[in-house]
Amino acid sequence: MTTRLGIPAIAAVSLLVAASPTAGERPEHETRQLRVRAGGTERTLTLADLEALPAVTVEGYRPIGTAKGPLASNTWTGASFRDVLLSVDPRFCEREESSPSVVVRSVDGWTVTLKWPEVCGAASGGEALYNVKGCNECHGTGGEGTAPAGKTPAPALRGRSLTVGEVAPVLRQGGKAHTKYDVYTETFLPDPEIAEILSWLAGAPSGTPRYVVPPERRAILLAYRKNGRPMTGSDGLIQMIVAMDEIASRYSHWVSEIEAGQ
Repeated sequence: MTTRLGIPAIAAVSLLVAASPTAGERPEHETRQLRVRAGGTERTLTLADLEALPAVTVEGYRPIGTAKGPLASNTWTGASFRDVLLSVDPRFCEREESSPSVVVRSVDGWTVTLKWPEVCGAASGGEALYNVKGCNECHGTGGEGTAPAGKTPAPALRGRSLTVGEVAPVLRQGGKAHTKYDVYTETFLPDPEIAEILSWLAGAPSGTPRYVVPPERRAILLAYRKNGRPMTGSDGLIQMIVAMDEIASRYSHWVSEIEAGQ
């Protein structure tokens, strides 16, 4: 995967429903306007406003779905989250000490969280790996565990002193022991990376991180073009693409609300 970067970004957005559906589309999911909340300021941006910002393109992005396996490879073009956010709150990226998070909600009910280093800096260490490798999808944003209705509960991991010897066999087994898709092989998630994730979850003092998201994968988009073409309502007119993620845990269709913390 290659990335042509303007500036990576993050925002606080509520996307409104569009009209004039065509055959085969899902008009209730079309999102053409963004209500951006950040730094105590709110602003509504249209799809045209996003297209007027510097375009960022992520080429050949192919994340893995834990149920379906590798998804199709696509090229996405859109506005940088960082550009959108800074257009509303120019000081967001100066707030490193408070490390505000951004919560993204979609029309279909999907909710994900992006962290300040992912938006404004270089995400690194166990927390970055936890998100990049998709642990957040089931175990929660901070390892707090989840129990979604109709799905198998995922245990809390935060604050536990787990070892690679305890965790790796479960990950490698896959299937019913872990996820539907057997993705966590030694190649995909080697033992040293498991150790870095577990160290972060246990709350160990942070030292020099072994893992840092590479520059070519730091783009976060509000994408409005797929493979060079405008998207339809069935695709989701504006989608969130997090280029660093190897698992499709934060790949969001029909984004409806993004709220930046203070």
